[in-house]
Amino acid sequence: MAISEVELRRDTHTTPTKKNLNDLIRDLGLTKSNAELLTSSLKQWNLLDESVQVADPRKRHQPFCSFFTRQDGLFVCHNVTSLFEAIGIACNQNEWRLFTDSSSRSLKAVLLHNGNKYPSLLLAPSVHLKENYNSINILLDALSRDTKPHYHRQYWPQRTEFSVGRNNVKWEPLVDPRKVLMPPLHIKLGLLKQFVRSVDKESAAFKYLHDFFPKLSEAKVKAGVFVGPHIKKILECNEFPNKLISKVKAAWDSFVAVVRGFLGNHKIVKLRGAG
Repeated sequence: MAISEVELRRDTHTTPTKKNLNDLIRDLGLTKSNAELLTSSLKQWNLLDESVQVADPRKRHQPFCSFFTRQDGLFVCHNVTSLFEAIGIACNQNEWRLFTDSSSRSLKAVLLHNGNKYPSLLLAPSVHLKENYNSINILLDALSRDTKPHYHRQYWPQRTEFSVGRNNVKWEPLVDPRKVLMPPLHIKLGLLKQFVRSVDKESAAFKYLHDFFPKLSEAKVKAGVFVGPHIKKILECNEFPNKLISKVKAAWDSFVAVVRGFLGNHKIVKLRGAG
């Protein structure tokens, strides 16, 4: 019996593997739910390799979903005490500090343990808000314990859960306001990134940076993609400035002086009239 043209094409056709499917999902920028829908449909039409499975093994977040609500593009934790209880950590506000970070594509706020005994706890992540003043304002308002209707609402029901005449606090602050940390200004401005980009890629200084951070790819070093610990390590390095030529070294010394004296956590104050 002769094989039809359709059957011949089907026999010679190579179905996509798991790697091919992952590449397609990444190129299309699909969300997790849309990726599952696409995979399920392709499996029903027999257009995928038999080894490809439609599954979502990442279910660790489900026990904590009830502690978060969506608000203005943010997923904000509205019950921090219960979140600590679910994780099994004592909720002591004196042991934690609030840290906010953002980029051109994301915005987040986390709790950091003072002694680094526990991992950071994510309180308000967002992949839709970009880094600007309005987004930071939305983030801080979402984490604030103050209720805006309190200043506009005139009639309130009778109090039932607190005692009259006592200093009643409905919402305890997450952390001491003095322990809210913002990234240093030089990191937000990306000054080190701009400096590294201007360094000659064939120079000894650039080769030293590439060897100084062996776990970073050459592309990241060329783009100046360094996080806080990397930047601190470079600033404390005494060998890197010696690899720079005279003009570039002078610029580097000025940059380090500005970071340590003005853009860092400490400010150097020069008294008027002092020599």
